Amino acid sequence: MAEKEALLIWKTASEFNNQGFEIERSYNGVKFEKIGWVDASIYPNQLNEYLFIDNNLSPIGEFIYYRFKQLDFDGKFEYSEVKRLKLSDALGSVYIYPNPAENVLNITAEDFVSVRIIGLNGKTLLNNQSAKSIDLSGIPSGIYLAEIKTLRGTEFKKFLKN
Repeated sequence: MAEKEALLIWKTASEFNNQGFEIERSYNGVKFEKIGWVDASIYPNQLNEYLFIDNNLSPIGEFIYYRFKQLDFDGKFEYSEVKRLKLSDALGSVYIYPNPAENVLNITAEDFVSVRIIGLNGKTLLNNQSAKSIDLSGIPSGIYLAEIKTLRGTEFKKFLKN
């Protein structure tokens, strides 16, 4: 992901009458603005994972706040709890290469723990890979996210698989 992007991931255990999710952002934690929409899953009776990339950040303050407004088909809605992202958080040097990748993706990270490869639809393709060199030969061409866990935290990197 670029320096001015935030990746939002959330899960639902089950859904009833769910139309989708309005994504809202705030720079002060009080006044929120709608920045996007994600349709509900067509499989309401299972665990669903969603993701949204906020690629229009402004470095206005130290924090950015997010919440989801879950809307029902009958017009009712419910807000998620507010999550705060600290803009100055740095996990150290985390790099992936080559990008675009052919069959191998390499990771350079201090205090590396594991990596998970996620499709843009939110589905996990590879999980808990503890190697810094990931075999991508079984994954089709496309754009993916590498969720890289270190002892300091988690960072997401977007990459293209040829």
